[in-house]
Amino acid sequence: MPRALEIDFEDAKSLVRSMNLDLALIGHRYHEELRAYVTGPIERHDLTMKLWLDAFRAERGGRTKAEPYVTVTSQFDVGGIAASR
Repeated sequence: MPRALEIDFEDAKSLVRSMNLDLALIGHRYHEELRAYVTGPIERHDLTMKLWLDAFRAERGGRTKAEPYVTVTSQFDVGGIAASR
């Protein structure tokens, strides 16, 4: 997470574009599965995830994914859309 170099960011944007990844699910899984294991200031990782998700959403014109949204509750804000599986 803390590695936010431009090349990493561009690679991630390419994946988001080409794979139609579900951004709400990525945010949810970060919060539920990865966040407890990151090292260093958790706020820094949360901010990095938020910035990346916001940028990916902007790449898509504000859409989280192409399919209809599934809205449920989550503690992790992913632009007003939370997902759970």
